[in-house]
Amino acid sequence: MEGAPQEEKPVLNKEECLSHEQALAAVTLDAAWQCHMDHLVGSLEPGKLADMVILARTRSTMA
Repeated sequence: MEGAPQEEKPVLNKEECLSHEQALAAVTLDAAWQCHMDHLVGSLEPGKLADMVILARTRSTMA
C-alpha cells in the first residue's frame, strides 16, 4: 500500500518536517484554537473535555 508506515521513502523537504511535539500540538491545542474550542478541548487541564488513548509504545519509538 502506497504511503504505508513500513515503507522507507526519502523526505522531500526535510526543513519543513515537524517534530513529534509540533505534530501533537497541531492536532490538539492548535486545532482546538482554530475551531474556537480551546477553552473546552485541546489540552489536558481541569475542566476541559478529553478523549484518552493509551499506546503500547512511547513516541520516541514511533518513527
